[in-house]
Amino acid sequence: MVRKSYVAFLERLAQKIHEVDPNRPVFASEEHDNIRLIGAIHDFKQHAPSLDAIGVNSYYEKNVRELVEIFETFDSERPYAVTEFGPKGYWNKELGDFWNDSILVEVSSLSKGEYYHKQWTQYIEANKGRNLGGFAFSWQDRFEGTATWFGITDFKGNLKPAYHYLASAWLGTEVEQEAFPDLSIVGNWQG
Repeated sequence: MVRKSYVAFLERLAQKIHEVDPNRPVFASEEHDNIRLIGAIHDFKQHAPSLDAIGVNSYYEKNVRELVEIFETFDSERPYAVTEFGPKGYWNKELGDFWNDSILVEVSSLSKGEYYHKQWTQYIEANKGRNLGGFAFSWQDRFEGTATWFGITDFKGNLKPAYHYLASAWLGTEVEQEAFPDLSIVGNWQG
């Protein structure tokens, strides 16, 4: 009942926005958990046709790689956008990086930069047209997971490798890997 009410609310809201501004695209965004995402896409297709696009927050390579196929299968007429992408998250044990299958590992800053680049070039830009693009998460260090897990710049605004790798993906230039130290935090990050 909650889900049905939510989707009905989104449909009414999208209709009202289109009444006020018929040229304004409206979309709703979902977290990428395949089972719930597929259910949401199905519900939007059936009960929220006024949504112009669907956004998906997708962090793991397995997930972002499957987005185009999921949309072709469950809502082939509506475009999607990757409303968040970035380093692998810390919340999914099956898809994250773990040491000895128990200790969560935050990969290095250089690895994160390379991963941003790969997500953009292979899974977002490569599906351009069907996919409306993506939003890299997060501009500045975000104290989530660890103090350095997410962020294209640090808390002082210094550019991290992720910034340079995204710029190279968007501009079609090469990144000088020697330009950055490959930093990792070692130790208890829970403290």
